[in-house]
Amino acid sequence: MRRAPGAATVLAVALLVAAPLAPGVLATGSPAALVRIPVESLVVVLLLALLPWRAVRRSVAVVYGMVVVAALLLAGIDTGYESILDTHFDPSEWRQLGDAFGVVADSIGVVPAALLAVLAAFAALALVVVLAWAALRTDAAIRRHLVRGTAVATTVTAVWVVGALAGSQLVAGEPAAAAASVDTIASAAGRAGDTARAQADLAERVRDDPYAAAPASDLLTRLKGKDVIFAFVESYGQVAVQDTSFSGGVDRTLRGGETQLAAEDITRRARG
Repeated sequence: MRRAPGAATVLAVALLVAAPLAPGVLATGSPAALVRIPVESLVVVLLLALLPWRAVRRSVAVVYGMVVVAALLLAGIDTGYESILDTHFDPSEWRQLGDAFGVVADSIGVVPAALLAVLAAFAALALVVVLAWAALRTDAAIRRHLVRGTAVATTVTAVWVVGALAGSQLVAGEPAAAAASVDTIASAAGRAGDTARAQADLAERVRDDPYAAAPASDLLTRLKGKDVIFAFVESYGQVAVQDTSFSGGVDRTLRGGETQLAAEDITRRARG
């Protein structure tokens, strides 16, 4: 009976170490990013130790879980964007996630895609609860063994501070002092801020357009008397022509184009 609480505490500490570092693993693709000390967990453990009110401690633990899960979701989505679109995910463009769901639905079906989305939502919620439990469990262990627990927490905190100041590394290429979840959220917020500033700058540039008052006859004068074609080409790859809700129309257009080109080729050969 005495082993279960110890095992539960070990599991809680392991979760507090691994979960906040997972966004860094997704970002770098290196499991070595797990061999670090996460500042997010240090902060929540120290904060819980200072709070005498149980209800407030529970709220803080839940907020901690939400922050880590939000970072994991952002890191996961960003990794998908980089692997498929070769760009970073911008949270201000969150509506694109609906398009991503549409692609998945076309690939595996609407019902399986919806089930995956529901499972992902439940998994995220469950992880928030588990991380909150881990934080509270670790806090309870520290309170039960106050002297030893405080000494361990203080030592780990000191190691993190020294590591941050000295740039120490437990493994090559990975700083010992980590803030992977905070960095992930900050990077996503920075991209959203850059987009907002770019849009504001564009609106300002449009208002200050030096050609806005110019007569139409004075614009693009070198193109007068010429045929101009604006062509936009967007590639959807294999998904456009195989087993999707819109591939039938694409196939018909392609076949019609091939037939037209073949007819024009025959006409050209006949004339030649």
